[in-house]
Formats: sequence, structure tokens, C-alpha cells
Amino acid sequence: EPTVTVLGDAPAEKFDITVGTVANGTVVVDKASAEAGETVTVTATPNEGYMLNTILVDGQAISGNTFTVTGAHEVTATFDLIPPSVYTVSVGAVQNGKVAVSADSAEEGTTITVTATPNAHYALDKIYVNGVAINGNTFTLTENAVVTATFTAIQYNITVGAVENGTVTVDKATAVAGATVTVTTAAASGFKLDKIYVNGDAI
Repeated sequence: EPTVTVLGDAPAEKFDITVGTVANGTVVVDKASAEAGETVTVTATPNEGYMLNTILVDGQAISGNTFTVTGAHEVTATFDLIPPSVYTVSVGAVQNGKVAVSADSAEEGTTITVTATPNAHYALDKIYVNGVAINGNTFTLTENAVVTATFTAIQYNITVGAVENGTVTVDKATAVAGATVTVTTAAASGFKLDKIYVNGDAI
């Protein structure tokens, strides 16, 4: 009897899809092997602080995250450091003094130094960053910052020195610059007021 041989379709060739060496992230493919013409999806995940730059198939950059199989392929990716954010630093409205900052813009994490200079007869009270008082005169930049400061008038002591042949009183124990102080004198019997002195100078 004659022999009949039935020939079926030969199985399609499958090609290996491998992941090469990757730094600063991971690469995963949805197929370890695939036939020519199939689509492979690549998932590229950056490590913390990095971002995806390019997915490469056999060293060539691809658009998107899929490619069509034409043979055995090696998949890799490159990841870049995420650049630090840059924030602005400005000075808000200030009275009775001046405020300057060490930079008007800087990268996140930069230490900003504030120079607060009071006008004459004033003293620095507090420095504020975005409305919150800070300790000292430096802060770490984490967002856009508006720096201000408050200055308070200096209270000067008003004292009465040694007086002979009479008495002297003042109506204020302390006062700010520009305030009026009234001096009351009383001469002892047989004496009359000659001059009133403030810090050694006759008034």
C-alpha cells in the first residue's frame, strides 16, 4: 500500500527577548520570547530621584514603550537624575528697617541667609518666611519664599542723676526716640534753678 504523509505547518520560530544591564531603574518586558511580528511592551520604572530618559532595543532608542519583534532583541533603558526644583526668594514690605537675602532664586535645599538691618533707634524683632517666624537668620529653601521682618522701637531708660540743692523728676521711666519727656525741678530753699542737663548737655 502507498504511504500517505500529512505535513502540517511548521511551528513559528520564537525569538528571545532579554533585558540588558540597567542602572538607576528597572526594565520589564511582557514576553520572554515572541514570534516575528508580535508586539512587546516594555515597562521602565525609575528609581527614586530619577526619571526615564530613553528605552532602547538593541541599542536603538524607540518611541513609546512598545516595539515589533523582528528577531532576538535585548531591551535596556537609560534614566536621568531629576533636576532639583528652583524657587524664587523675594523680600516683602518692611517698615523701620531693611531686609536683604543671599539669593533671589536657588535650588531646593539651598540655605538662604537673611540680613535684617534696623533703622536708627529700632531693633530687629523677628524674621518671617512666608508669614512664619524663623529662628536665627537662615532657612532652607523648600518653596517660593517671601521674606519679611519686623522691627521694634528701642525703649531708652530715662534716669535722674545726682542733683544738689533741689530735686528733679521725670514723667517717664522709659521712652522711644522722638518722645517728649517732661522734667520737673524743685529748688531747695535759698536756691533757684540754673540749668537742666540731658546727658551732660544743657537744654
